[in-house]
Amino acid sequence: ATSLCCQRANPACRACIAHSDCASDACLPDGSCGSDANVAYVAPAGSGSACTFAAPCATVTTALATARPFVKITGTIDDAVTVSGGQMVTLLADPGAELKRSTAGTTLAVSGNGTSLTVYDLTISNGAADPSSIGIQIANAATPPMVSLNRVTVTGNDGGGIVTTGGTLNIARSKITLNIGGGISLDNTQFHIENSFITQNGGISSSFGGIKIDDATTTGTYELDFDTVAGNGSLAAFVAGVQCGAVAVPVLID
Repeated sequence: ATSLCCQRANPACRACIAHSDCASDACLPDGSCGSDANVAYVAPAGSGSACTFAAPCATVTTALATARPFVKITGTIDDAVTVSGGQMVTLLADPGAELKRSTAGTTLAVSGNGTSLTVYDLTISNGAADPSSIGIQIANAATPPMVSLNRVTVTGNDGGGIVTTGGTLNIARSKITLNIGGGISLDNTQFHIENSFITQNGGISSSFGGIKIDDATTTGTYELDFDTVAGNGSLAAFVAGVQCGAVAVPVLID
């Protein structure tokens, strides 16, 4: 087991609360410190495929190939990332860390039966001015994938911030902002979005503004709790904030 005694300056046994508390520079969500055994490290100046603390790799894609359950990201990483095939992985980020694709397409794609992705403290964006430039895209499967975003910022994506066609999406304490193609498109997707800001999304050619909910027809969780949805716009949509299409089950908005 990984020790909870992880402070660099104080040997008192307590859970870590920041990556800097750990000699390994990786504070895991359970308050323990990671190591090269379970964390793959990514940094802009990295190279090779070891993805260790001493020798980080340069892309998240390379880190995922190690099959370690955690990936720690430092700095700005230019990469097109796919999490699929039943992978279960958590992305951890240093303050200010960003996953940014500089070419058209999806920056972070999630698909495949039973795939699970959790993200903490990362900014996800796409610098290409193209309608296919999407921040996060989730595709349905027989065993729908699950994505959880915690203190994540999704911004600057011309094709939309988050676009789903199935699965489960949980968002907490995050910002979905300044995505020209719209903020969050939820199609055939269960969701719980809480304590988050969905602001200034949409544009002249976008089909929606802040949040679009469609094909919510199966019993499950469809909740917006204590969110700020403001300043979103779309000339094509009558409702710029939260737009409901084919919805046959209750959507709870608190």
